[in-house]
Amino acid sequence: MIAAQKKLDCKRVLVAAPRRTVLYAIDADSGKEQMDLFRKLLSHTLKDDSFGNQYISPLAFRFQDGEIIGAMIIREEENEE
Repeated sequence: MIAAQKKLDCKRVLVAAPRRTVLYAIDADSGKEQMDLFRKLLSHTLKDDSFGNQYISPLAFRFQDGEIIGAMIIREEENEE
């Protein structure tokens, strides 16, 4: 998580593993537009079983300096554009 934080050049990183072989990370202090896109991507991945990757979790964890400082549940959206 520290490496992701450094690569994203941020103080806090939000990380999710919605399905096997999938790991997403974003600056936890990103603006509303980027966070909305991150949530939409996670929601889509949670619903998409087209590659047969096992469902893992709807949680996104917030890390700072390698330590978990929070978590949030990503809800699957009913209608995606």
